[in-house]
Amino acid sequence: MKRNLIVCLAALACFACNSLQKESPLVEEAAHGYLVAIANYRFDEAEPYSSKQTVENTLVVFNRMMKFTDTAYVAKNTPAEITITGVKVLTKKTALAYYHKHSPITELDDTVSVIKEKGRWVVDDYVQEPPLLNFLEGHQTLTTPDELKQ
Repeated sequence: MKRNLIVCLAALACFACNSLQKESPLVEEAAHGYLVAIANYRFDEAEPYSSKQTVENTLVVFNRMMKFTDTAYVAKNTPAEITITGVKVLTKKTALAYYHKHSPITELDDTVSVIKEKGRWVVDDYVQEPPLLNFLEGHQTLTTPDELKQ
C-alpha cells in the first residue's frame, strides 16, 4: 500500500514538473526580449515583455535617469548581448530566468523574475527610484565649479 502511494505521488510530481517546464520557452522569450532591450538602453522596446508594475515603475525610472546618463558611456557599453542560460518555472505563475550579459565593458551573470500576468509571461523587475533623481530633475541647469566661485 505504501509503495503504491509513493509511486502515485512520484508520478504526480513528474506530471506537474513536466507541465510547468512546457512554459519554459515562453518564459525565456519574455526574459530575453526584456533584457536585450534594457541592456541596450531601448526601454520602450522592453514594454511588451514587462509586467504592469515594471512599466509603471522601472521603465519610468530608467527613462528619467537617461536624461542624466553620459551618452559616451552608453555608446561604449553597447551593443549588449543577452544569453538565457536557464529557466526555472517555480509555479503556474512564477519563474526565474538565468542570464549572461556581455557588452563591450560588462560581463554579468544574474537572474530576473518572470510572472504570468493576464495569461502571458512578463518580466517583473522592480527598480526603486533613486532619491537624488527628483533633486536632479528640479535642477536641470547644473552649476559648474567656476560658476560657484562667482
